[in-house]
Amino acid sequence: MKKILAFGASNSKASINHQLAIWAANQIEDVEVIEVRLDDYEMPLYSIDKENENGIPALARDFKNLVNESDGIIVSFAEHNGSYSVAFKNIYDWISRISKPIWGDKPMMLLATSPGPRGGVTI
Repeated sequence: MKKILAFGASNSKASINHQLAIWAANQIEDVEVIEVRLDDYEMPLYSIDKENENGIPALARDFKNLVNESDGIIVSFAEHNGSYSVAFKNIYDWISRISKPIWGDKPMMLLATSPGPRGGVTI
């Protein structure tokens, strides 16, 4: 592997999941870590109506290009009410409209952490 795309599936600037994803990626030797923050990819909430009216946002294409250019992906999920964040779901929805497979059949490491008593267990 040469390039690892790493991000926390949260739009919080203080995301511990972002910190965990970046830390995990930096444990892999001899790779370039592509660090992404989901709040840099804020787009309208996905709907077929918005896609038909305006097309796919450039930010979705930019994010998908990062996926395509990477050799592997590390995501650490923030727990929002027992599920993943709407920030992650929205990016997922938009990039799923560009091409399949969504994550390009790249190897993925999925993580989660939380300071709460369940520690991200419901993700």
